[in-house]
Amino acid sequence: MSRARTSATTPPPPAPGAQTVRVALYRRASTDESNQPYSLDAQASRLQLYVASHPGWVVAGDYVERASGKDVTGRAELKRLLADADRGRFDLVLVARIDRWSRNLVDLLDTVEALAAAGVGFHSATEHFDTSSPMGKMTLQMLGMFAEFERSLIIDRIVRGNAAKIARGIPLSSRVGYGLTLDEDGRITADPETIGVVRRIFTAYVTTQQGTKAIARALDHDGLPGPGGRNWTADSVSRVLRNRAFLGELWHRDSWHAGAHDAVIDPGLFAEAQRVADSRTGQAAASRRRGDYLLTGTVTCGRCGGAYVGTAGTSAGGRVVRYYSCGTSRRHGPARCTGPSLSADDLEALVTDALLDVYTNTDLFAQAIDAHLSAHADTVADLTEELTAARAAIASKERVRRRYQDDYEAGHLTAARYEDRARQLDDELAALHARVADLEVAAQAPVVPRMPTASELQEMHAHLATGIRSGDVAVRKALFTALVERIEVHDRDDIRPVFRLYDPAARTILQAAAAER
Repeated sequence: MSRARTSATTPPPPAPGAQTVRVALYRRASTDESNQPYSLDAQASRLQLYVASHPGWVVAGDYVERASGKDVTGRAELKRLLADADRGRFDLVLVARIDRWSRNLVDLLDTVEALAAAGVGFHSATEHFDTSSPMGKMTLQMLGMFAEFERSLIIDRIVRGNAAKIARGIPLSSRVGYGLTLDEDGRITADPETIGVVRRIFTAYVTTQQGTKAIARALDHDGLPGPGGRNWTADSVSRVLRNRAFLGELWHRDSWHAGAHDAVIDPGLFAEAQRVADSRTGQAAASRRRGDYLLTGTVTCGRCGGAYVGTAGTSAGGRVVRYYSCGTSRRHGPARCTGPSLSADDLEALVTDALLDVYTNTDLFAQAIDAHLSAHADTVADLTEELTAARAAIASKERVRRRYQDDYEAGHLTAARYEDRARQLDDELAALHARVADLEVAAQAPVVPRMPTASELQEMHAHLATGIRSGDVAVRKALFTALVERIEVHDRDDIRPVFRLYDPAARTILQAAAAER
């Protein structure tokens, strides 16, 4: 809108018996209305009283809207008011305060001059000025500058408020992923209608080693709608498998942050799904189905850190030979990685023997428990130090908060200054209290694993030996998944397996296998 050069004149209140002045009221809520002294109701009350105090003034229209103070282009009610001004439906526009009309200086001047061109005056119930004089015009421009400055402050408060929400683990959007929703406090929680489908996806992907396409087909076959009510695809299944919000995290600005919610998927199951997904990258051309490779998802290259993948070749006699090969080396050649390929039969036999040996060694269990307690003690020392610092920060900020309260009550601070600073301190205190709560939980005494007896180890060894040597492919693979943390291949004669000494999943697998026999 171009700025006309016509002066905007505000008609003085008419004397008794003078011609009636038709007044259009304009009210607008702020983006943070809950913290503003000029809510829509408060504006209405102020404007009605102001009109009543001027004999001859009558309300000819009430224009109410909720919109950002950024500009006038998105405000339907303001556009309607300007159109009605051109039609001559009122003589004066009345606002509770200049910033309710616009916080943008250019928009303020343009619209006020547009009203003047239509013969309509502009008046504020709290800021008195006469725009027909140079001094009045300067006053209007100064008020517009302050309104624009306040808008910048509001934007800054919103940004800081968003940062505080993220620090408290609260998402800014309700789009948190399939299987999840928000509770009444805005925290992520499991969606009772779809979380069962999510658990089915993870189980099918990890335990039965189904691919994303097969899972998508099965879900569609069973009539289970995907995200947005659409059919499932390999990509939508992959997004479910990769969503770390299931672990109690939330996504913000291209990274994951700690959320205020608990994990809704077992972390071990989720981690295994990530290992499987990583190991399958670039394996579409593998000639044998993935279930034949018992250690899929657990073998990594000690040279490049990439995943080992199952491959197959044909011997001179025409026999199919299985291998585990470095995925990086296969895709990019020895220039990127020289990790060796290993016979799948040999590696699986080696890991089987090493795993069974663990369950004949009580000293190894004792060492593992001691290492666990020692590591926890070191962690607790660091957590205690951080906890002390966080509590000291809370005490300091609470003192500052009380000082601001005292200054405000003594009249040394304006309400706006006090509210702004108090809100900032409250956000910081909330984040600190949340962190203290997390630290207190993390610093609690660990659950000390019980040392198994020799007879218990012998029984476990016997069951494992039967399941891992004689079970079918699904049982053997499930046992390796439950009991093998990772296998690092540094060279043909330098293979370093890392075992989980006990996992409840292993007992469940063995019991199920025994029941089938």
